[in-house]
Amino acid sequence: MSQISTFGVLLALLVTPMWSFAGMLAVISSAKHLDGLSRSSDSASGTTYTWAALTGLWLGLAGASVVIALVRKRRSVVYGGPRDISSHDGGQRLSQSRVEPVSALSRQGGESDKPRPQILGNRRSRNQPLVVIPAHNEEDIVGAVIARVRTHVPSADILVINDGSTDNTATVAREAGALVISLPQNLGIGAATQTGYIFAHEMGYDVVARVDADGQHDPAEIAKLISALSEEGVHVVVGSRFVAGGEHVTSFVRRLGIWVLARLISLVTRQEVTDPTSGFQVVDEEALALYASHFPHDYPEPESRVLLHRAGFKVKEIPVSIGRRLGGRSSIGALDSIYYMVRVTIALLVDLLRAAPQGRKRHGEG
Repeated sequence: MSQISTFGVLLALLVTPMWSFAGMLAVISSAKHLDGLSRSSDSASGTTYTWAALTGLWLGLAGASVVIALVRKRRSVVYGGPRDISSHDGGQRLSQSRVEPVSALSRQGGESDKPRPQILGNRRSRNQPLVVIPAHNEEDIVGAVIARVRTHVPSADILVINDGSTDNTATVAREAGALVISLPQNLGIGAATQTGYIFAHEMGYDVVARVDADGQHDPAEIAKLISALSEEGVHVVVGSRFVAGGEHVTSFVRRLGIWVLARLISLVTRQEVTDPTSGFQVVDEEALALYASHFPHDYPEPESRVLLHRAGFKVKEIPVSIGRRLGGRSSIGALDSIYYMVRVTIALLVDLLRAAPQGRKRHGEG
């Protein structure tokens, strides 16, 4: 379980009361001034003080969120190795020492002819990548996503991380032919994704693609991302909606927030970053080792871009098309998008206060 730095805690405890105190002063000043407005027509000045009050309160809340993020214990990934992987509803386990394919472990009635991933305990080649699909309550969509992955990347093994779903996501994924790791509760996208990376690292994969379970990522473009990974010095390929040739369906508010984050991360990494919130990625063996040990849990996509830079990894963005969900609706609204961007910005600044992870060469060692 990761520990926070003493310096980070002290900084947060120092800055947060200052922000909150500034917010209270702004509120008091605003209240006094607005009371005087009943005897004055200085509406413009009153508006200014109102905005000052709101800004002060926002800073106080933002500071409080920093303390919460820093002081609380981070949730640890519960995946304990290949023995924790269920291969069918009966609770069978797949051991790393076994070389028997999952299809032989998963035959139930008339299901023996269904496609099953060939998970073996030896090292993979780039012709057999692992596709990791984190999923939470996606029973209506995950089966179609798995089918599309199998159609476009038939050589890939498919792993669904069932992130504490309360519906039939795990059952649907197994019936569609995927291997499933079920977490006992909803740990969030970061922990779920890292569970997949830990599994991939322990099982010896050297290429891993991450695809969202909502159907927005087009599996037909996975091969394009894997191909770009073969370029000299590239360790991570990110599918971007905002480079030339990319397509997206994004609200104005969300796109504005992404643009602000992109500028900030570009400044920090000294590289052109256009889509810091894209989870459509392919990583090589060296980056996989880093992700297995240091993957951020709170805001994994933007924070991982800074993490990769600090660890000395090269990231390449290529254009992709990201559409709407295949079903259901997103739980993120306009206000949620604004709040998300504010907290991500603070999290990135906090990340820079922490010690940098081990460099690329150390992670690449066997």
